[in-house]
Amino acid sequence: MTITKQIPAEQMRSLDLHQGDSLRIVAEMGSTLLIQIVKAAAQPPKTSKGGAGAWARKYAGAAKGQDAQTTEEVRMAHFQEKYGAHQCT
Repeated sequence: MTITKQIPAEQMRSLDLHQGDSLRIVAEMGSTLLIQIVKAAAQPPKTSKGGAGAWARKYAGAAKGQDAQTTEEVRMAHFQEKYGAHQCT
């Protein structure tokens, strides 16, 4: 069963809670509650650099075929070597 209650934020500020954090009451000792706080996973900061598109632009044309091979010929040669595939004509 899940019960959601509202607690004034002033009473919880010292716990440094953020959206997504979880609290669990571990024990009650008289007028004191022992709680466990599970922090939400931190999201890495987004950067404008990187990503697959940036990588592709950086290395575009870096792999050169032998004897002026086309990209398709290099790709098919790779598949033939890796999978034993043969090109149908």
